[in-house]
Amino acid sequence: MKTKLYKLGFWFLLLVVFSLFNFYRIKIEDFEFTFNAEKAIYEKRINSLWNSNAILDREVAEVYDVNNQKLLLNKDSTYLVILLSDFDCAKCQERELIRVDSLRNQMKSKSINVIAITTEEKRNKSLIFKKQANLTIPIKVVNENIFKKELSFDTTKYPQLIFVKNGVKTFSFQPVTKDFEFSEVFYSKFLDKLNSEY
Repeated sequence: MKTKLYKLGFWFLLLVVFSLFNFYRIKIEDFEFTFNAEKAIYEKRINSLWNSNAILDREVAEVYDVNNQKLLLNKDSTYLVILLSDFDCAKCQERELIRVDSLRNQMKSKSINVIAITTEEKRNKSLIFKKQANLTIPIKVVNENIFKKELSFDTTKYPQLIFVKNGVKTFSFQPVTKDFEFSEVFYSKFLDKLNSEY
């Protein structure tokens, strides 16, 4: 009887140890997964900030539309520009376009022009989304060379936001895919800066 109890106790103890070991292993794997996911997010944020800050205080030549007939950016005005291009992350561009559109009236009261700019190749997708989302922000089209060399600060990821004051890029932002918190912080800081200056 005692031998059976010892055997039963041994197997019970073994089961408890095995369960605790599995629980510990799952927790370690969960921690590693969370850590790696957070690390990846912070690396993307750092890349975004690096790209964004690399173009600050650079001059922007006067920008005309694709037909060189209409002046879109001049050196005497202030603009908040959202650049739209490849729709690999269509939702990212849609979300930021909606957000910038919602700021339009607030910017207008500060004499800041808000426009979206894209290339001829991406015009139709941009205009379709504008219509579907019932947005008011004007979408302008420029030559691809001007778009990539004068305006864009990273030719691989869009959207991008640039703030141009008197022909100089003074503020810029490249959102991170699915990182809503990062965008929230940007807009909060951006609006604080504007409210203190205007």
